[in-house]
Amino acid sequence: MIDALILTKDDWANTGWRFFKCLQHIGLSAMMFKGHCHPFCYPEQGVVHPAIAKAEGETPVWRVPQLREFVESAKVVHFTSSTVIDTGADLTKKNVVINHSGYGYRANADDMNKNFNPFVDATIIQMPDLLNLGAKNEHLIYFPVDTDFIQPVYKRQSDRLIIGHFPSMVKHKGTDKIVELMEKLSYDKNLKDRFAYYGADASTTETTIWFEHLKRMSYCDVIIDVFNPEVYGKQYGEWGNTSFEAAAMGKLVITNSLRIEKYHEEYGACALNIANNIDELEHTLRHIISLNNDELQKDREITRRWVERKHSIPATAKRLWDKIYKDFY
Repeated sequence: MIDALILTKDDWANTGWRFFKCLQHIGLSAMMFKGHCHPFCYPEQGVVHPAIAKAEGETPVWRVPQLREFVESAKVVHFTSSTVIDTGADLTKKNVVINHSGYGYRANADDMNKNFNPFVDATIIQMPDLLNLGAKNEHLIYFPVDTDFIQPVYKRQSDRLIIGHFPSMVKHKGTDKIVELMEKLSYDKNLKDRFAYYGADASTTETTIWFEHLKRMSYCDVIIDVFNPEVYGKQYGEWGNTSFEAAAMGKLVITNSLRIEKYHEEYGACALNIANNIDELEHTLRHIISLNNDELQKDREITRRWVERKHSIPATAKRLWDKIYKDFY
């Protein structure tokens, strides 16, 4: 008997793997299979199963009868990335969890809920803009970050404050607006010698492997994650993995969150700097650029402690158990 089996076609942002580590932290015996290696080359990933790689079907359901024995032997079947691996096993007789995490569910929530709710026991919603779209027994559980692997880098690389922005997809992260504002601030005679911008512009298209992404963030003092209220006509405006990874490095993080009140309700205080419009973003940047070294260091340490306490593997494992898994045991 397997306590928990995690299945997905593609483990976007390696999130399923980190939930797998949460299950291990709880003390459950867990297995994870996926269909493809991640293009960002994460050093640890779920096992790539050739049957999933060659699966027939289309998003969000893929037929993989070869894994039926694994599903039938699992106490909990846990699907991630809004994807179901259909092995032919009767899922109504299993404890089933599904994670919804991004664009697929945001655009197709009604269809997915219609298909998944009849056999799902609990739904993990990883971003608050995906709440209240009709998922069954939903719980807000943000994606965990491995704070043992990602350690703080407090050493300054320059007398100037280095502000970084490194989106995986510039059109989804509001890069054009961020770059425009950074250029405006660079002409301010009171600020121009106090900071430097290091990062993407609106034409950036290259993909960077994860180690290189961490390395470039380590050079920075401040990371701007996302500044975008909607994607493909759907309301968005929430931070992603970059915010937690940067926080784990002890960087100050600026991002938007249109539902920060929901975060406060579920998790308490938030150490990220929230800017939901261009005036707030400019005000936040001007404030941070004006900080002295002691103030900057204090705020960076607060950010690191916050992400350890609220979103590390142990913290997320406890929330995962308390909200969902304890009901299966």
